[in-house]
Amino acid sequence: MPVSPRKTRSATGALRSQTTPAPAARPAKKGRVFSMSNAKTNIPPVQRLHILLTDALTTAKSLEVTPDNRAALQNVREIAVSLLDILPEERAVRDLKYDLHYVSLTSLSRELATVEEYDPDNEHDEQVPLMERIMEEVVEWLPDIWLAMAEENADMDLIRRCLKICSSAANDSLGEEFDCSKTLVITNSEKTMVYNDEACYVLEYMAWMWREFLVFSAMRGSPVSAGEVIKDDDLYE
Repeated sequence: MPVSPRKTRSATGALRSQTTPAPAARPAKKGRVFSMSNAKTNIPPVQRLHILLTDALTTAKSLEVTPDNRAALQNVREIAVSLLDILPEERAVRDLKYDLHYVSLTSLSRELATVEEYDPDNEHDEQVPLMERIMEEVVEWLPDIWLAMAEENADMDLIRRCLKICSSAANDSLGEEFDCSKTLVITNSEKTMVYNDEACYVLEYMAWMWREFLVFSAMRGSPVSAGEVIKDDDLYE
């Protein structure tokens, strides 16, 4: 039986070369180019530090002490302690207890005014003790007011209100008829004495305090209303 000749498959069929040409590279799309380094530099320092410490905390939780990393871990502990020492601390604003002193001095002044109106002859028994209490509260409060005024983060509006209530009590309740028997001593945060005097009247202490207020306000560029401060000639003596 004759054998038919074997047909060869076309080169374009299953025997086609398996080598496929590489696809042409697609052109890059035009657009904005982002820089990671620039993005990082735009992060505020505190936020960047927070991110770094958060990552460090996550890494620290996964660590185990081994003979190979014991020395390195000790260095990390020292750096962590140094970081706490270097970080700036927020200075708390001094609490002047304005509301408490306002209520106290106002009520004492009103009580004194009532006694003077309805019992003017009873000067020694009721008026003098009230005036002494007002004098003591004002003079004992002034050092705290000055220390708050000297701080860099001083609330000058609050200090103004404190001085105004003290001046009101000194002018309206004490005036120049009640001798001051309490010495005013003020020392700064470095324990250096800045004021030590025994004035005849509380008004003299207030004049000095208002002069200090003017100086600190000028140093910080805080606005000052002359009508609120200048009430007597003692301010210029």
